[in-house]
Amino acid sequence: PGKTYPPDKTLMVEAKGDSMVGVLDIREGDWLVVDFSKIPHNGCVVLARVNDGAVIKRLRKNGQDILLTPDNASYNPIVVNDKNARILGVITEIKRML
Repeated sequence: PGKTYPPDKTLMVEAKGDSMVGVLDIREGDWLVVDFSKIPHNGCVVLARVNDGAVIKRLRKNGQDILLTPDNASYNPIVVNDKNARILGVITEIKRML
């Protein structure tokens, strides 16, 4: 049997775009397991709500500044605060369909 995920603590989302191609090599079409019960720490990959959209980015804390950074250097980091963003969960697994 396959791995099971608690439905009240996890969600699977499909990756869109190429901003996270790099360190973890998250590609468009990959399925990502998001764990809502994990506490996000500096450097982890998170699902965040920014303004009216959702993004998958790496969480970077630098003093008072909070950045959501792409792994792909072709994209710019997003500066966030508690008024325009909310960290929803931590990406714990990447599933690539062959």
